[in-house]
Amino acid sequence: MKYIYILFLACLLFQVNGQKSIDNVFQKQRVNVVVSDEVRNNINSISSSQLLYLNDAKAAELFNASELITFQVPTQSGTVELEIERASIFSPNFKVMTPSGEATDIELPHYYHGKIKGDVNSFVALMITKDAIEGMITNDKLNLTLGRVKGVEEKIHAVYNTNDILNTTPICSNPIELDYKGKPVEDTPPNGTTSTTCRALEVYLEADNQMYLDLGSTTQAVINHMTAIFNNVSLLYDNEGVDLVIYLYAFCLDYP
Repeated sequence: MKYIYILFLACLLFQVNGQKSIDNVFQKQRVNVVVSDEVRNNINSISSSQLLYLNDAKAAELFNASELITFQVPTQSGTVELEIERASIFSPNFKVMTPSGEATDIELPHYYHGKIKGDVNSFVALMITKDAIEGMITNDKLNLTLGRVKGVEEKIHAVYNTNDILNTTPICSNPIELDYKGKPVEDTPPNGTTSTTCRALEVYLEADNQMYLDLGSTTQAVINHMTAIFNNVSLLYDNEGVDLVIYLYAFCLDYP
């Protein structure tokens, strides 16, 4: 009996130690903290938007955590508690290429997949840097987007109902193929593997000059933006049993 009791305690400690809870990551903020009239008006135009301030110390703690993490995101309609764990979205051969065809070093964010706590039918995909958390939170009742507000120096974030944003972006009817010096036309990348020993589908991403300019002409900002979107997509494939990873990320800055 004593042996069973000790074994139970050991299992309980393992479960507790295998999961990290981080409190007070976000604090609600009023829209008047935003100085820019344009940004403030854009936020006010989204009826479901809730501004949040990201705590520096908590952001660093999230960024450095490698175990299963739980933390809360306040919204207009209540607090959502998330359970996330680190996800791998890169091929072992991943590299970032410049327009001249040279590989460049970059600090990559950390990427997480998970769920809303207690809801096995929910989906969460987040990209976490040392000063931003971006991604999607969804189930049969919620469809939330979380991200840092652009044009604001403070670490102000917004969470809102994705369906409140009217998408007017035109969709190309035909694929557009553009060559540049760094594109590996002849070389076929080797297939990567995952922890399940299954072959992964490797994809190639390309950022154009306009995106580079729109995101402040910084390589890091473009990498963060595009990989955050890819992380959302990779979760959808992962739910269908398909491993999707990035093999090459290229910048094409020599054409508009």
